[in-house]
Amino acid sequence: DSNNVKIYQYYHRLSDWVYNEEQPDINIKMNYENNNSKSCAILISISADIKSEEIIIDKPDYDVLKYYIDDPARNSVIYYSQIQKIKNYFSESIERYLKKYEDFHLFYAGPAGLAVEIGRCIQRNMWPHVTIYYYQNNMIPKNSPVIEI
Repeated sequence: DSNNVKIYQYYHRLSDWVYNEEQPDINIKMNYENNNSKSCAILISISADIKSEEIIIDKPDYDVLKYYIDDPARNSVIYYSQIQKIKNYFSESIERYLKKYEDFHLFYAGPAGLAVEIGRCIQRNMWPHVTIYYYQNNMIPKNSPVIEI
């Protein structure tokens, strides 16, 4: 998180790359489902809703932290100020859970710029084991593990 990086995103409606143009505020929320497990699924639903039934983890039970916005859609979050607000909320709120879990399973539906910023929050010396999943709509199961940190 110490490298200064500017990430522009392609806005399909404008057919142009955007960065920090003035945009309405975005409201990020979190829902926590505690099943007293040592594993936690983190769902980040920004561009699409990640449904609980699509989550398959090789653990018998797990807690769920779901970060979401109202009416997630492909172009809901695209500007720097929106991405920074979500990243900051995620970074600050996740800290209280880091020592509680042995592992996290991260499921993400959002823009690439936010994915980079969320990734910059994951510090391997501070976080437990993290598995990141890849979504493909035409596969069963729809999510499969691709990266382990």
